[in-house]
Amino acid sequence: MRLVFLVFAEAAEATDRGTINITGCGDVYLPRQSPVLAELVVVAQVEGTTSELGPHVLRVVVVDPDGQPITTPLEEPFILVRDARVLYRPVKFTYILRFHDLVFPAPGDYAAHVFVDDANLGSALLYVR
Repeated sequence: MRLVFLVFAEAAEATDRGTINITGCGDVYLPRQSPVLAELVVVAQVEGTTSELGPHVLRVVVVDPDGQPITTPLEEPFILVRDARVLYRPVKFTYILRFHDLVFPAPGDYAAHVFVDDANLGSALLYVR
């Protein structure tokens, strides 16, 4: 399984047309005060092969500049299935994870790490000024 993309954003929603509307996407967050209390989303898309079809667990951990978690990791079980209408296309799963009252205690480089079944697929950085 591989990570196709991972972004921090202010809001995101999935549409019934198979697209995702992402608002306020970026890698720099400019708060009005510190410590920062934020409501952010992490949008992740993973891609698997036919040998990886079936149930999995996606987990996102947000960490501070020292690598320590700043919130409880969010987990979401999902089932990777092939769409019979497009058998030739890669198998993908997209998820929007909402973090409510996320606290950034000080300026610095924070990161979201994405795991599927405990395998680290990658990360996205967010610089909080």
